[in-house]
Amino acid sequence: MRAPDDPKEADRWYQMLKDGIDKWNSTTDKNQKIQNLGDYVSKLGRALPNQIDLRWSETFFKAQSALITIPGHAQYFADEIEKLRESKTTTPGHFIYEDKRLYYLRDTLGHLPSPETVKVLGHYLNDDRDPPVESAGTMDASVFPANSFLALEAMGTLGLKHPPPSAKLGYRNQAVLDACRQWWAEVQSGKRTFSFVGQKEEYTFKSDGTWETVTTARLPGDRLRPLKRPSGTAPATILPEKSWSWITAAVLSLIGVIVWILRKSNRPIA
Repeated sequence: MRAPDDPKEADRWYQMLKDGIDKWNSTTDKNQKIQNLGDYVSKLGRALPNQIDLRWSETFFKAQSALITIPGHAQYFADEIEKLRESKTTTPGHFIYEDKRLYYLRDTLGHLPSPETVKVLGHYLNDDRDPPVESAGTMDASVFPANSFLALEAMGTLGLKHPPPSAKLGYRNQAVLDACRQWWAEVQSGKRTFSFVGQKEEYTFKSDGTWETVTTARLPGDRLRPLKRPSGTAPATILPEKSWSWITAAVLSLIGVIVWILRKSNRPIA
């Protein structure tokens, strides 16, 4: 995917993409919505780090934000992978299953920052059912790794604030994968919380596999929030910022009046 070089054509191209995102986001067919929005996220996301045109990132985030609000957005792609594994649909010189699992795990889920995505990728971190497969028709015989390594790569691009060791530290490195599996075990058990860059929420998994928001962190520009008080204690009175300014001004004015009265009465000021 590449934007046209001509400025006017590029304007039309970006508008066409945004119209397409709106179209699929408004459809009532949930599976079609997820599939097509996922295509936008995957294709735009792969080139995102190299883009200097803000319109590219705006279009990407438009598709991404629409997709991650749909319940089941990550599980949909996991289900598609499992369907393809069962059928093992292939054509001469092309491995549909191998292509799709790479496309869904690394290129799509790797750009969907949500607790549901973390859960799906965590599952695939332990999926070594598919040994590496050489891709036919390529000069270098590139290899499709096991799903565990694809999930590892996706974890590295997901946008976690405190990410586990990712494939960036060692491409298809078993030690890095083992460390990431340990991180996921702690997250899955609820011992470790997780959050995403640019989001205020922090999450933890419960024993039934669902998750909950445990804290809401501050982002730059946020107002201070009162701390959660211990149970059984009375709530503290939190005054708004403007109230503090008004009180300070009133106190200073009162001090000035007292000083003026004392000077007028020729009394020494202590």
